[in-house]
Amino acid sequence: MAVIAVTATDQLAAALPYIVLPAVARALPGYGLDVAGLALVWGALYAVETFTSRVPLLGWILAGPSTLYGLILLARWIGLSYCARRHRIGWE
Repeated sequence: MAVIAVTATDQLAAALPYIVLPAVARALPGYGLDVAGLALVWGALYAVETFTSRVPLLGWILAGPSTLYGLILLARWIGLSYCARRHRIGWE
């Protein structure tokens, strides 16, 4: 949430707890589901990395694109989460 605050306001001071914690409290019901979903995606990325590291050449070829796709998916999910809750968060 702190990264979203800094990105939305273009100020490093937006990452301070007195700004971020009230925003988390206002967005909490849906934000908890987002955090759980992001944890699942991160776990899937870790599993892919673990399993593909055992195969010498094919693992290296598959690990890069799958990690890049996962990071793009996480960034998109975080952006959509902010867009859906921007009025409740109040950083505009």
